Parts: sequence; structure tokens; C-alpha cells
Amino acid sequence: MSLKNTKKTKLPELEKKEVFKNEKPVNRSAGSFGMTFSENFIKYYRSIALFFVLLVLVVGSFTMGYFYQTYIADIKDMIKEQESLLSKKSNELERLEQVKFVYDDLRESSKKVLDMLPRDKDLPELFVQLESIAFKNNISLEMVDISKQASRFELKGVKAGELSSLDVNLNLKGGDYFILKDFLKDLEYNLRIFDVNSLIYSPDEDSYSLSLSTYYFKN
Repeated sequence: MSLKNTKKTKLPELEKKEVFKNEKPVNRSAGSFGMTFSENFIKYYRSIALFFVLLVLVVGSFTMGYFYQTYIADIKDMIKEQESLLSKKSNELERLEQVKFVYDDLRESSKKVLDMLPRDKDLPELFVQLESIAFKNNISLEMVDISKQASRFELKGVKAGELSSLDVNLNLKGGDYFILKDFLKDLEYNLRIFDVNSLIYSPDEDSYSLSLSTYYFKN
């Protein structure tokens, strides 16, 4: 009885051993590597994310810095160009102001020349000037006689024949020697040119006969 039982009980153990012998060993290395990578990725996820964020920020800052420097350089070049243009315009404006000043000065000088030597006889203005000088010195202008004659002098820079002259004969009454002297002085400093040719004093009539010459440009 005991022998039979021992035989029966040993058979299953042999079968189990054979079964275990026939089974292939399980390869756990691939699964363990996958689990390790996942665990490490989860563990260092924040660090990796922070690294990429910092990388993007650094690259972006360098990129923005480059474009910013390029933009600033373009702006500086534009400012220099505008400053150069403004300087040129300022110089042109200064030259124009100088030209205008010279032109105004020449125009004023030309006006004075035309007042000294008008472009025609300008008889009304001539009468006004003589009457004004006589009134200023309290002398009565009794008579004015004007006649044309050939010019007896030449002016430097003026072609011969461009000037004509007028003989002006005046009869004055009133005033003494000092008043007459002031009258002649005012004629001398008058803007329109007067040359005194002769002066005749008539004591009986207390009058003066004065012969003058004045000049003008021919039209």
C-alpha cells in the first residue's frame, strides 16, 4: 500500500519538472527599459519643458535682438540722411537769404540812383523838390524856367549819350545872405543832382536869379 502510494505521488512532480523545463525564460529587459524611460521622462518632464522654454526664449531674444539692431541701424541711417538733407536745405536757405539781402540792397541802391538820375525829366517831382527847399528856407519861389540842353559831362560806367541835362532858371525873393546860403546847401545835399551854374543878386528888388543844371537818363 505504501509503495503504490509513493509512486503515485512522485509522478506529478516529475511532470511538473518537465513542464518547467520545457518553459522558455521570460525576457523582462525590454519591459523594464520601457518602464524606466517612462518613469525618467515623467520625473524630468518639468526640467525638460523648462529647458525648451528657456531655449526658445534665448533663441527668440537673439533673433529679436538681431532684427532690433538692424531696425535701429536703418533708423540711424535714415536720421543721418534727413540731417544731411536738412543741413543742405539750411545752407540753401542761408544763401537765398544772402541773395535776397544783396538784391534788396541793390534795389535800394538802384532806387537811390534813379532818384539822383531819373529815367526821364520827371518835371512834376522837380518842381516839388524846388518848392519844398524854398519853403523850408522861407524864400519865395517867383519863377521857374526849364529848358533842355546837351549834357556837358560824362559819368563813369555810363555810355556817352545816355545822359541828358536840363537848365533850370529860378527867380527867388526874400531872405538874407545866410538864408540864401542855407538854400544852396539844401540844393547841394538834395538827392536829385543839382549843379549851380550862376547866381545873380539884385539888391534893388531884393531878389536872386539862380541858374542850375540837373540830369536824367534817356528812355
